[in-house]
Amino acid sequence: MADKKRAELTALVDDACEGLQECGFLGIMETPVMRVFSDLHKLNDTTNLSKLLSAFEDAATRAISSKAPVSFPECMVLSQLLQDVEGPAAPPEGDDSPMAAEFKSLGSSLRLALLVALQGFARPGSDEAKQGVTMAGGMLQMLHDKVAADPLATLAVEHALLRLLGRSKDLVVLLRDRTWALAALNKQVEALKDHKPENLEGGGAAEEEEEDEEGAEGDGEEDEDEGDGEEEVVEEEDGDEE
Repeated sequence: MADKKRAELTALVDDACEGLQECGFLGIMETPVMRVFSDLHKLNDTTNLSKLLSAFEDAATRAISSKAPVSFPECMVLSQLLQDVEGPAAPPEGDDSPMAAEFKSLGSSLRLALLVALQGFARPGSDEAKQGVTMAGGMLQMLHDKVAADPLATLAVEHALLRLLGRSKDLVVLLRDRTWALAALNKQVEALKDHKPENLEGGGAAEEEEEDEEGAEGDGEEDEDEGDGEEEVVEEEDGDEE
């Protein structure tokens, strides 16, 4: 029975690794990640655990160095995987586990990949940008709720919202009546408290204005140093609060 279970887990790990290689983090959307981790821990299958962690590390490294915009679904998968790896999917023995260092390393890589993805979220040419600023803002609000327990990820989402607000003031309708961790975002929302959008869906004149500004902003975003990771998010917060 144990041999059959190991064979099933090996097949799941192989499928996950193949999906990560071919499609990035979207390649594991159909993988029961938590169940796989839980069963691997129960069987103490360190071989497949290491193989899976290595595949995740490689996918995170590719995501960090990629110039292509990261989609909203991929951001959601990344955020969920980060929560799992640093939470219930981590070794039951905690720091006493021989694999604790690998899990901590993966957690850091996943967080950096998520921060880099948020720096370029809804950049010109992406599917999210084509749907309009208001729609992209709604996606970020969903992500904001998901990462609420992670201070760095929360700040990164709010910086992304602040950038979108700079492209279209109409986004303010989604940001009112909430207190944000980023002081600069609170200030901008307060400054626009009397703003009445003409089109709440991000279309019409507001969307045309956004497209006029997207080109210049896109160039600026691509010049950002993605390798700075977590430090860049904190530094940007300080600058905005001033």
